[in-house]
Amino acid sequence: TRWAQLCLPNGQVTQSAWKENTMSRQPRMARNVKLCIDGHMSIAEVYLYFNMLLHNQQKTFALVSEFSQP
Repeated sequence: TRWAQLCLPNGQVTQSAWKENTMSRQPRMARNVKLCIDGHMSIAEVYLYFNMLLHNQQKTFALVSEFSQP
């Protein structure tokens, strides 16, 4: 199962490229997110969201492509 939207802890709603690419109107580009992993900040494009069973718990993940540094 994949999802088109996800509500972030700060209240913002992000889209996935999977959904935005199927829209007939101009996409909103709400699929770019800021990541902080091990203290490293970067920007990534979200392709899709999915659920996965990990250690007997259902978790939600995002498949992303990280942009290169400017």
